[in-house]
Order: sequence, then structure tokens, then C-alpha cells
Amino acid sequence: MKTSPLSKTFIYGLLGIGSILMLLPFVWMISTSLKSGNEVMMMPPVWIPETFRFDNYVEAFKKSPFATYFLNSVIVMVFSTLGEVITTILAAYAFSKLNFWGRMFSLLY
Repeated sequence: MKTSPLSKTFIYGLLGIGSILMLLPFVWMISTSLKSGNEVMMMPPVWIPETFRFDNYVEAFKKSPFATYFLNSVIVMVFSTLGEVITTILAAYAFSKLNFWGRMFSLLY
């Protein structure tokens, strides 16, 4: 299917605007993490902090048990992945051995 250069430009423009809109919350999060407490509450909001405070990250790691959070995430990820792998292996075996209605339909594509 051929598309005109104008429609391609429109589609890429739309995708570009959409990607910028999707990235804005991430940029705001990073910007806010580098601000002082007063700059965070400032109205109207400031996108670029006056002074970059990287010590906010040090404080966050001191006040929260990130190692525990990371371990919890790893445990959930490992058991979720194992459960999915076991389930899909059993389902694949069943699909390969059982004769069910519509089985040959999927082989046509």
C-alpha cells in the first residue's frame, strides 16, 4: 500500500507529538527529583531547577530500604516468570497433542 509523502509527514508528526507527550511525565519526574523542597512547591511550576541537588538521591537511599524493595521485586519476577513458563509449556503440549475444532485453521496462515 503506497502512501503519499504528505500523509507520511502527518503520521510521523502525530507520532512525534505523541512521543513527546509520553516523555513529559518522565522528564518532570527527573526534574523534580533534582529540585529543593521550595522549588517543588513553587507556583507556577519550574521545569529546570536553579541548582541541581543530587544529594536528594543520597537522602532517599538512606531513608528507605531499597535493597528490600529490590529483593521483593526480584522474588515476584522470578515466581511470575516460572509460573508463566510452566503454564505455557503445558498449554503448548496440550495444543500439539489434542485434536480440537479449529486446529487446522491456525495452520493455514
